Amino acid sequence: MEDSNFPLDFNEDEETLDEDEFNIPKFSLPTLESILAEPDDESTLVLDELSLSNVPDEGTSSIIAESINALSEDYRPPELDALKNWETTSIASNESRPKERGIKSVHGSVISLNRMTMLSENLASSAEKRNAGRPTVLAVSSLIGVGTSRGFVLIFDTDQKLKMCLGTPQIGEKYGGVSALEFNIDVTRMLVGYSKGEILMYDITNGKLLRTITDATPPGTAVLHVKFTDDLTLAVCNDSGGSVFELNFRRVMGVRSCESRCLFSGSRGEVCTIAPLHLTQVIADHAVRDRHLLAMGTLTKVFVVALRPKTKVVFLHRLGMNPSSAPLISWKLSHFKYNDHTTVDPMLMFARGDVVYFFHARCEGWGDIKFVHLRTMNLTYKIINLAWINSQTIVLVDVREQLHVLDVDSQTDLESKSADHIKMVYNNATFKSIATGGNVSAALATVGERACYHSMVSNGGSIYLLGYDSIYTATLNNWKDRINIALTYSHQHALKLALTFYNGTAKAAIGLPSGNREERMNLVSEMILEILVEFVDLSMTSLCPDSGKLQVLIDFYRNVVPVCVDHCLHIGRVDVLFTRIYERFRDDCVAHGAFLECLEPYIINDRLMIINPQVMKDFIEHYQAKNMLESIEQCLLHLSVESLDLNQVMHMCWAYGLYDAIISIHSRGMNDFITPFCELLLMLQSSLKTGNPLSDKLTTLGNKLLVYMSSCLAGIAYPTGNLARSTSMSVKDQMFECLTTPFMTEKGLEGIYPVVQTLLHFSTKEFLNVLSLNFAEEYFRDEEGCSKVQCIVDILLQVMVENEGFRVNTLIQAPP
Repeated sequence: MEDSNFPLDFNEDEETLDEDEFNIPKFSLPTLESILAEPDDESTLVLDELSLSNVPDEGTSSIIAESINALSEDYRPPELDALKNWETTSIASNESRPKERGIKSVHGSVISLNRMTMLSENLASSAEKRNAGRPTVLAVSSLIGVGTSRGFVLIFDTDQKLKMCLGTPQIGEKYGGVSALEFNIDVTRMLVGYSKGEILMYDITNGKLLRTITDATPPGTAVLHVKFTDDLTLAVCNDSGGSVFELNFRRVMGVRSCESRCLFSGSRGEVCTIAPLHLTQVIADHAVRDRHLLAMGTLTKVFVVALRPKTKVVFLHRLGMNPSSAPLISWKLSHFKYNDHTTVDPMLMFARGDVVYFFHARCEGWGDIKFVHLRTMNLTYKIINLAWINSQTIVLVDVREQLHVLDVDSQTDLESKSADHIKMVYNNATFKSIATGGNVSAALATVGERACYHSMVSNGGSIYLLGYDSIYTATLNNWKDRINIALTYSHQHALKLALTFYNGTAKAAIGLPSGNREERMNLVSEMILEILVEFVDLSMTSLCPDSGKLQVLIDFYRNVVPVCVDHCLHIGRVDVLFTRIYERFRDDCVAHGAFLECLEPYIINDRLMIINPQVMKDFIEHYQAKNMLESIEQCLLHLSVESLDLNQVMHMCWAYGLYDAIISIHSRGMNDFITPFCELLLMLQSSLKTGNPLSDKLTTLGNKLLVYMSSCLAGIAYPTGNLARSTSMSVKDQMFECLTTPFMTEKGLEGIYPVVQTLLHFSTKEFLNVLSLNFAEEYFRDEEGCSKVQCIVDILLQVMVENEGFRVNTLIQAPP
């Protein structure tokens, strides 16, 4: 991957990685000399059936020159056989996961792939007019540079218009096609590498050729990469022989020169790719700024070298055996948090085959650099290129030219998108060094079959992809765009995706305020409401079944209503649920009834405790009309009293004998625990006085009163729940006082100690059982409590002895 450096897409608002999550590996770093001395294990690998035996020798260079264009322009690499994965796989392609037909993943459409139409047309036009050949390499900064197979470099501005054309037909004939391209940090210079080994430097401000470097690499090798460092006088390159060279630019008395120094010889290990670290101006005082770190990837290892003040290896990591896959390297700046402070440090990503590694280049002081292993991703597919979009999101290209968008922290494959229509440009001719006779190793030639380093460039939050006749950009979709794209599949899919943005759990989210949670939630909630309203409108019209069967309509609306309720509850906008959305359902009698009945489970589960008064009125009337009185009572026990029309509700409760609801509303809404008890007790007393057997309804009432009395004496809520401590003690005292009050004529109750007398007449055994259980409570166990027990016992004796209907054996059989 060609990592564009200017401007670097560093975002100070990106999420900080916590360094404490990772263990710091301890190892001793080798010297550059020891690395050069090590034999490359890759030579022992069995290579694909690729041979260089048909490549002409140096004596036929004129024939080679004519065949280079045809090979580079028409070549498509063969499909690679899947190799065994030596490590446990952990990330599956999003494309391979089972999913319902036509339904996208929960992440939605994360990335958009768009053709740069004007630039592509200008590119094709220039190639035709100037006989420039097909595109071979791509470089992107504030300008876009495209190298061609006939030695030209086309420079385009941000409006995709051709700004200048560098090179001549004579340069292409002499130096071959462009094999590497790079802008410097201020986009005033460009280095151009060629397939025959030469390097040219241009002044981009005026198109002037400044330097012609013919001795940067050994004769007979092609330039694979050429890179500027942050030092405008220092660059690096590597060739098809696997060697890496340092280029030092000098200007003495107006004469420009370049000194080349070999950093790494390919005789013992061939370097396939190089990537210098670039730092932005916002961290100008970073500890590694003047060290000029250079990452290099060979066939068996990745290592990082500090070029200044002297060459020193600061990191080494071996790569697994994977003969047909090229090593890939990319840097990224990110926030890291450790030791209670946050710092901006480089993060190194490198890969080969189906394994991707992430390391934090941690600086301790001004001289010590430690690479901390962050994570390793094991894939189920082999990759040929990679790029950062931001410090949390990467894009991988697999051997089938599928783009995979991955979240780094969660190691989740967010989306897979086909890019095979781009027909990405491969660098196989350069890696085989066909322009200079094909004098490369079999291992490097094998890797070159899938090498496309210069066809994928990351810059400013976008990724540029170079095709044979066009250029595409891959960009993260704005959060609104992702939701709108999801809408084209279904409203429910769009709502599910929108909730991830609302909750802050969405991956690769852009366009939302990162530091203001409330602002983010408000923005997303408004869009969720718009989608819900549109969903309801469509459900009442075009989406509504036209079969005409009542049950089909009811089932349909019962699936629609929960979607509305769930999302309105989640974003705290019940006001919209009971106004705009409810009014739409109210227009249809079937939809209206389904809406009201769908509220019940939310009320019972305490998810919906406050309801608009008009909706509550309709709810009660609907349930009354369908004689669903038990359901009404259960709902009244959970609803907030403030949302009820007490006149309507209490009238209904008394009319239909919803005793639990009567008690609950009095106690919760009016903090009155005794009045409903006495009023219900009066009903029971009046029925007992007739001497007729009690109806089932009144028997149920008597049992409820016993349970309610027990709950009050225990200081707990009825029928369920808990009371505040102060309220609990007050309720105990009130019920005790009610039991021990001799006369209650003001409440309509007759006789002495009417509460005790009535409950004894209702069920002597059960009443005494309830008292016995409550006497075990702490309320009756201290000295004052014992006197209260004695008081109740005295009242029992008085009532049972002095009133008819009680026998002595009743007292004897009663529980102690």
